[in-house]
Amino acid sequence: MGPRIFRENHGPDLPDPCSSDACERLLARLRRVLAALGLVVMACAVAFAQEPVAPPQDEGDDDDFPLPYEPPAHPTLGGYELTGSIELGWRFTALDGSRDAYRAIVDLPRGPSFGFSRVELRSPDNAGRFFDSLLVEGLGGGGEPASTGRVRAAKRGIYLADYRFSGIDTYNYQPDFANPGFENGVLLAPHGWDRTRRSDWVDVTFFPERRIEGSFAYRRSHQSGLGLGTDLSSESLVFNRRLDNSVHETRGAVALRFPKYFLFVEQGVRRYADDETDTADPFTVTDPETLARFLRTRTTQTTSPLARVLATARPWLPVRLTARVSYAGLDTIGTLVETKDAIGSDLSRIDATGTDDGHAFVIDTTQDVRVHDRVRFTNAFRYRRTRTVGTSTGLSTFGGDTANATTDIGDRSYRDARLENQTTVEYDLAEDAVVRAGYRFARRRYDYDRTDRFLLPPPSEQFSTSRTVLHSDEDRYDAFLAGGSYRLRRDARVFVEYENGREPNANFGFDDRALFFDRAGDYRLLRIRGAWTPCDWLEIGGSVRATDRTLRSGVIAGRDVIADDPDNPVFTRLFDGEPPVQDLRSRAASLTVRVSPWTRLAWGVTFDRVESRADVTYLTAREFVDPAGATVFGQERVSFRFRDDESLLTADLTATPIDRVTVSAYYSLVSTAGDVPVHYHQASARASVAIGRGVSGVLEWRLYDYDDHRYTVTDFRANHAIAGLKWEF
Repeated sequence: MGPRIFRENHGPDLPDPCSSDACERLLARLRRVLAALGLVVMACAVAFAQEPVAPPQDEGDDDDFPLPYEPPAHPTLGGYELTGSIELGWRFTALDGSRDAYRAIVDLPRGPSFGFSRVELRSPDNAGRFFDSLLVEGLGGGGEPASTGRVRAAKRGIYLADYRFSGIDTYNYQPDFANPGFENGVLLAPHGWDRTRRSDWVDVTFFPERRIEGSFAYRRSHQSGLGLGTDLSSESLVFNRRLDNSVHETRGAVALRFPKYFLFVEQGVRRYADDETDTADPFTVTDPETLARFLRTRTTQTTSPLARVLATARPWLPVRLTARVSYAGLDTIGTLVETKDAIGSDLSRIDATGTDDGHAFVIDTTQDVRVHDRVRFTNAFRYRRTRTVGTSTGLSTFGGDTANATTDIGDRSYRDARLENQTTVEYDLAEDAVVRAGYRFARRRYDYDRTDRFLLPPPSEQFSTSRTVLHSDEDRYDAFLAGGSYRLRRDARVFVEYENGREPNANFGFDDRALFFDRAGDYRLLRIRGAWTPCDWLEIGGSVRATDRTLRSGVIAGRDVIADDPDNPVFTRLFDGEPPVQDLRSRAASLTVRVSPWTRLAWGVTFDRVESRADVTYLTAREFVDPAGATVFGQERVSFRFRDDESLLTADLTATPIDRVTVSAYYSLVSTAGDVPVHYHQASARASVAIGRGVSGVLEWRLYDYDDHRYTVTDFRANHAIAGLKWEF
């Protein structure tokens, strides 16, 4: 603004700001103002340095969580925020005792250790070109028996892709496992194994959480390895079984989402293939000349189509409806070829083929209605149907003589249908008390048909024999349910559940001459749970449970099938007159205490106690000598009792004594008494020390101590030390 224009706008009496005198006066005033402000700032600084400043009342004074909160700064990579942690170390192992038992239970070798690690790339604004987030995490490796990994990528609203893999190695050659000769000094595990299973999953979801959502899933699983087995036809035969089985499963689905309704439809197919080869184990076969040419191969091919429909609806706020329908088909073809030396030197051979077709169908619905905010009505309906039909044909030859071969043909079918409905009513007596009661009803019908035909070689072909087993039965199950919860105080609550009724326990079993099953049994169940939080740093919880069951078995075919057999008198009148009876009793209690008095210290203790009893009474045939000295067969009542008393104690602690050090510890003790008295201790301690920015040193110690009070051949004690680094970013 020039001098002329200034005077025209403001008048001739005002000083001109562009003149030298006015500029000097203005600068002098600014210098005086700045000097005054400087003196004020210096005085405030001196005052704050001499007197502590009280923090605001609304921001708190916790050193570990200062306010206002500022999120940590993470490194960036290509516009993505990088977060995660990686832990690597080395495991040192010292073992004293049974190596086979150690490998069966722990199986952690000496060498590299890969702790749980996680790396994630995330776009803060979901503006990534190909993905908004990418996650890679894993655990295991370095020879550990179990390892898992995962890769997940997502683009918001477009896709979600998830790939997972796992590897599990199992080993068990303990000499007391399934070894009837162990008490006589046989230290071989005739049913041991060393197997590996690898699995992969791929799940892709298109337009996730949108109104129309599509998905695709694929799973592959493969098992291989070696195992030992025994053959019923010869006590001297222990064979090596090489496994090679795989599962391939493919699924596709569509989901429809609406404000009050949801529909999910899925279709898939599962294929299973199994190839097993058995050969005589050269180190354990006691008769190598007789069994030198033993070979058994078994193949199985199964195709199973799958379908599933799920629908939920909430037409009104107090009403919720759910329905599900599932279907699985079954189409199986199997072959068996077995060759071995018979008594002497004649080679025997069995060629068998079999097919099975069937399906399983399940439908269940749930209706949940709340009335007047105090009454809740729930009804659950379920119907399940299973059916299988199979045929097998076996051809047996001796010494390669196919002209005199025998043929065994078996046809069987099984049908099982069960309808179940459970109704429960829940009522809020008061603000702190809830009671519930229910009734369960189920009806089950099953049919079993079996026909065996044994064709003799010519000229006796007309004397072929056959046997048919036909059985059809129907059972009904009823149970009464009751329970409730009560809040004793604002910090304490108790839950009670009770059931009394009958339950199915249909497990079919075969004897040489009879087929028997477990019928419905009576049972009672009582469970009480409670929780109490007397203060912010103390939590107490506990529970008790009591269960009683009585299961009875019967023979399906009746007396005509298990009648006296002069050719095989040992099976005379087996289970005739009184079926086996099983009485099961279980009592359990649990107590948990969690204490966290300070932010830097927390610990907890849990104690579980379980007492179990199982009594089985049955009739069996036995050879007797009558007063005249003749050998006769008759029934003998046999009773067997199994007892198991188990206690489990676990304790854990986490502490941060200083800012750079974090300590954690864990201890567990499994103690069993009764028929299998075993003590198993586990303990561990871990310390993490911050070294630099995001880098910590890790030291860990673990103890595994197994002690069987019956003998010492399986006892072991192992100590592990792990040293490593953990990088967090």
